Amino acid sequence: MEVQEYHLKWDVTATLDGKMYIAQQGLIFKCDAFVYLHPFWSYYVNVSHVLDAKYNEHLMPLTQGFYSQKLADIPNVTVQYTQKEYKYDKMSFSRYKMYYYMPIVSKEEMDLFESIEIPNRLIVDSYNANLLLSRNLYMDLPEVWTMQDIYKLNNVYYDQEKEPQEMLWYTIALACKNNMPVTIPLSTHEYIEHSVLEL
Repeated sequence: MEVQEYHLKWDVTATLDGKMYIAQQGLIFKCDAFVYLHPFWSYYVNVSHVLDAKYNEHLMPLTQGFYSQKLADIPNVTVQYTQKEYKYDKMSFSRYKMYYYMPIVSKEEMDLFESIEIPNRLIVDSYNANLLLSRNLYMDLPEVWTMQDIYKLNNVYYDQEKEPQEMLWYTIALACKNNMPVTIPLSTHEYIEHSVLEL
């Protein structure tokens, strides 16, 4: 399936044995065909391997997140959760020391909140199944709020966390635009250099 992301068209396929391949002009990346849901940025996969010209598989030093709404529509993938908007009421919270907490009622919500934890500000107590918010964050939220409200109040932090996870895709797009080779670092301190064509 063709997926338009990061200023490029990618060929994304998933096999029956649970693997996904993301290809761009001869560059091929491999990951598990398990599609995660992020509460802010939709669906994504964690890409950790690249194939060289001889189709040998290499581990990359930094796993990259490939985000796209279309990933959930690709045949043969396993999708973690379907998208839905959870709404929460501040009246559900109780006060405990410097935090406000509320019970987390489902595994799905637990996983989604764990993906957006912020040290000392938004904490998931998985043992007691509680969400803890700092006093400041709690006070800044509207009376009825969603996870998108959490993002709006902390967007600088979240965007900085996401940026290195997508750097490779933007580097490839820039190389394609400027007709330059792409260097893919490997965890063995080696690299793969791949020439790309201008789109």
